[in-house]
Amino acid sequence: EGMERNGGVQVTGVVEMKGTPADVTKDPEQGLADADVILMALPSFAVNDLLPIACSHCKDGALIGYMPGQGGGDWAASVPDSPVYDAIHQREVVLFGTIPMPFNCRIEEFGARVNLLALKPTLHLATYPADIDAGLSRLLCRVSEFVLGDKATADMYRSFISIHLSTGNANVHLPRLYALFKDFEKGMSFDENP
Repeated sequence: EGMERNGGVQVTGVVEMKGTPADVTKDPEQGLADADVILMALPSFAVNDLLPIACSHCKDGALIGYMPGQGGGDWAASVPDSPVYDAIHQREVVLFGTIPMPFNCRIEEFGARVNLLALKPTLHLATYPADIDAGLSRLLCRVSEFVLGDKATADMYRSFISIHLSTGNANVHLPRLYALFKDFEKGMSFDENP
């Protein structure tokens, strides 16, 4: 509804642009069946719920990335007889995860306008399986750099363990939450998202 009224999604902030998705659907089979690269920006706790769905509906050889990469998708890939395991070991799907999140955004009007507060200049990636060839590694870096723009760089970690041990979220979110809520008292409410 907001996209139709606005003629797309307007991005303001550190980058100004407007775009319209080619397709919007709630049906994963319809949305993922022909995709070469699938990017999922979602909270870490949602990876293990949504990654099996993506793996069940993607085509053979697809690249599935999730941001941030600490969600444990690589561990799910090691569990035999799961959709993630089957996609990787039988259909040559490659998982990749990133740190940090490439963007810091706030929705101003759902489906119509978003404020891009920060664009991270460096993105680190890891893959599962870890032993991908150099060409695929370069492709993933190029996809990441395309998403981030011409001033960004991307590099590969040798293992997802480097992503799992990253302290970025803990170092950023806990102090921010403390600053926002240190004066909170039982019964307080907020008129808007702090």
